[in-house]
Amino acid sequence: MRFCLIVGILISFITSVDADVERWSPLGPIYGGVVRAMVSTDQYVYAGTRGDGIFRREIAGGNWKQVGLRNVTINVLAIHPQVPDTIFAGLQSSGLHVSHDSGETWETTNQFVTDSILDIQWHPKFPNLLCLVGQYSGIAVSHDRGVSWELRNRGIEEVQVVRAVAFHSEDENIIFAATTGGGVFKSDNGGEFWIPINFGISSVDVRCLAHQGLTDIWYAGTNEHGVFHSRDMGENWEPINTGIPIKYPYSYIQVIEVDPRDPDLVYVGAREGVFISRNRGDTWESQSEILEYDVRSIEPMPTSLLVGTWAKGVFRKTESDSWHLWNEGLTNINISNFAINPVDARIMVATTWGAGLYRTTDSGASWHLSDSGITNKMTIDLAIPPGHPNRIYVASDGAGIFLSEDSGNTWRAINQGLKAGIITSILINPTNQNRIYAGTEYIGLYRSDDAGERWEETGLNRYAIWEIAVNPQNPNIIYVGTWGIKAYAYEGLGVLRSVDGADTWEMVLELDNAALAVEVDPSRPERVYVGTHGSGIFRSLDGGETWEQVNQGIGEVKVWALAIAPWNSEHIFAATEGSGVYYTENSGEQWIEMNDGLENLNFYAIHFTPGHTNQLIIAGTSGFYAYTLSLQRPKTAEPPNVEIPTVVVTETEVLANFPNPFNSETWIPYRLVANADVELSIYSAGGHHIRTLQIGAQTGGEYTTRDTAAYWDGRNDAGEPVANGTYFYQFRAGDYQATKKMVILK
Repeated sequence: MRFCLIVGILISFITSVDADVERWSPLGPIYGGVVRAMVSTDQYVYAGTRGDGIFRREIAGGNWKQVGLRNVTINVLAIHPQVPDTIFAGLQSSGLHVSHDSGETWETTNQFVTDSILDIQWHPKFPNLLCLVGQYSGIAVSHDRGVSWELRNRGIEEVQVVRAVAFHSEDENIIFAATTGGGVFKSDNGGEFWIPINFGISSVDVRCLAHQGLTDIWYAGTNEHGVFHSRDMGENWEPINTGIPIKYPYSYIQVIEVDPRDPDLVYVGAREGVFISRNRGDTWESQSEILEYDVRSIEPMPTSLLVGTWAKGVFRKTESDSWHLWNEGLTNINISNFAINPVDARIMVATTWGAGLYRTTDSGASWHLSDSGITNKMTIDLAIPPGHPNRIYVASDGAGIFLSEDSGNTWRAINQGLKAGIITSILINPTNQNRIYAGTEYIGLYRSDDAGERWEETGLNRYAIWEIAVNPQNPNIIYVGTWGIKAYAYEGLGVLRSVDGADTWEMVLELDNAALAVEVDPSRPERVYVGTHGSGIFRSLDGGETWEQVNQGIGEVKVWALAIAPWNSEHIFAATEGSGVYYTENSGEQWIEMNDGLENLNFYAIHFTPGHTNQLIIAGTSGFYAYTLSLQRPKTAEPPNVEIPTVVVTETEVLANFPNPFNSETWIPYRLVANADVELSIYSAGGHHIRTLQIGAQTGGEYTTRDTAAYWDGRNDAGEPVANGTYFYQFRAGDYQATKKMVILK
């Protein structure tokens, strides 16, 4: 199960059939998140986020409030210099939007509707003049406040991407452009023609620009080579990096701002935090309080300085105070995944993209950082062994795998044998909890047979693994979903299968995009479901031999997680990016939207609470929330009558009980090839008889769902609850007899 980039709502929803709750309501949250853009007026500050639109906060007091453009990513914001109610927002993949009422309502402009807008700049002296950068459109100029636009790309067409633009503060004809692949370009005629001006700049990957009008100094921020300035209109550039660490491959300058009230003050944001120069860039001071955070936006204000980060939201610093979080009401933290303690469901641990690892002991009412010993705050996936609830494994982006043996209080690295630092997924073998699988970025799948202390490769080099799933009835059958941008992946995208415990592999489903979720039906493991990054959901009814898309009602959305309900394996839940939660009660033949009451529709993980058949947990990207919803099918979305292909029973067999381990109740599925009398006897690990369940005469067929499987409530023949431990169930049906193991953990 999985964010990414990805990446946090934590939701629990009650699915009792008798419940009469049909709306979702929030609980939590953790404040913070990804803030990519910030602008301010005398009254408000605006923050553009990844995945949840725009938040606004009054400078005089109050908290952040979501004001528009939900479920979208904001790349850039720009406020009219003379009309502060007018704001432009550049969106990722959704073009340019404008608000004329301080962000309360928004409308789409008639150009760039599918482009990703990377930068917008108003001219500070000519209020009708704007310049815009689109990832695919390039540079455009408007002379009528954005009503109409003209593309201005002559001379700059061959660069990979234009990243940013900056006006000369006095001359509307002079514009600089930062590019990847071509360095800095300059136009002296309002963008009609561009020429490169890179003498002295040692990098052709320039990410940001700034101009100081009083001193006429230009600043340029680069990838891997730090900051440069020019005092002669770009004819010559000099590096000015005293105090700024240059750490390939992670360092690059992402934002430069010159304080509008003091020409000596310059601010730089990088992956290593914020740096301040008080002498026009000659030397820089590191801000140690936020050194470890990836800074994406900086907003100088009359009495304070604001910094927007990738994971921790907004930091604020006044002249008299040190840095402190300024996130009240900002609910956009990115949760990549979470796990629930199998013995005590009140305890949950959540991984985040860049904000560290959080833990709750009160079912999500309050959360606290719990990552002492984890050296990388980019955490992607985690797992808890059912038989060892105090052990937690966490996969990180850049620092390998970490293990906690005290429920998340302390952590240590367990990377012996791993050749990759970026671990994307982790899975514990359901029948052998010492065997653990770890997926990596482009170095394939690793396996440990000693609970993670040592790791070995499994022969999937050159693949980027995002998801791992194991057949619970035959753990030698393993599926992995691959991910990445197809142009950069060493091998193809799709689903691979091994039938010999990861010794050999074959591609069983080729895709044009990533396989983000893979789920195996625990009662009918020949049924496998795959969620994709833009092609919806695929289903196999024969263990991966053949596949079909099952997108009726859901469409070709991005499906980050799937969860098969423990009460009925035909009931499946899907967590999507941008489309919310969907539900099917017929194995994917028809999907039903379940979003009543939801505002943010970006979801990246979905789980059920262990030991509670009427509770479901979901994680998305807008803080933490708990939701209750009736399991009954919404009256407004009745699916058509469809017939699921019937599985022909070829032999009598008893299957693994579910859940296992369990708290107080479990179901034991079985199949009958012919009519038979069925009986179940339960014994302790020492062989003492505990209870006999007389199922009675049954017709041939499948008994693999919660409604049909044999049920044990964890009590002996006297009606007393049995103690924790290992038990065996002996199944008899006609001449057939088999014994299997199960575990009770309370």
